[in-house]
Amino acid sequence: MGDQPIDFGQPREKVAEQYKARIEEAKKKLDELQALKPKAADPEANQRKQEALLQDIEDLSWSADYFRWPPWKGVMHDLLSEGGLISFHRFQIFVWTLVLGIIFTVSVYSELAMPQFSAALLGLLGISAGTYVGFKLPESKK
Repeated sequence: MGDQPIDFGQPREKVAEQYKARIEEAKKKLDELQALKPKAADPEANQRKQEALLQDIEDLSWSADYFRWPPWKGVMHDLLSEGGLISFHRFQIFVWTLVLGIIFTVSVYSELAMPQFSAALLGLLGISAGTYVGFKLPESKK
């Protein structure tokens, strides 16, 4: 879709507009293919092209929506989601990072020393990290 690459250095709204233009371009191509359908020499190839264009339109629409979000929402989506859904293991690691970061910051600020984490807290962190790794292993085989 589109000959020119999208310039991601410009404001998010402009990027979303470029995606919208590509969506319109893909819809025009889809309309042309649908008009040719009864007269197509190879109806199966026409159908495959239509399905590919529909998938491209869906992907472009998702990308356009992503760039319409406020920046913080995009960052949170990138950190927490997999395949468009919030992933438990990513959420779990994110929460542990926040909790331990807050404990670290408060400890260093109030005592001017490195914090001493309890064995129970470190054990829970190890279990959580093991869960994260356990969920990532099947993912890496895909």
